[in-house]
Amino acid sequence: MNLGTITDVSLVHAESLKLTEAVLVELMPEEPLLGFGAWGPDDTPALLLPENWEERIDAVHAKIKPKEEWNLVFALTSSSPDTGSADSIKKEYKDTE
Repeated sequence: MNLGTITDVSLVHAESLKLTEAVLVELMPEEPLLGFGAWGPDDTPALLLPENWEERIDAVHAKIKPKEEWNLVFALTSSSPDTGSADSIKKEYKDTE
């Protein structure tokens, strides 16, 4: 069975913005994931963590089977007193056995 292995997660054309962490987490059916707040998050009413949060894995070097679904969760840090920006986030992977 071929696996996809994530080799890198990075920001494209970032200005005053740094990717601090990137993890993969599986969500339960109908479980939303969207949040803004201090990193690392805790399980508070302002930011409820996914049910499988403790089973999250580092995105880089993660091996993903065909048809598996994971959610990429990442933390960003701005070094600007105003606004940092990036054009997009890039995920690179390779096929592995």
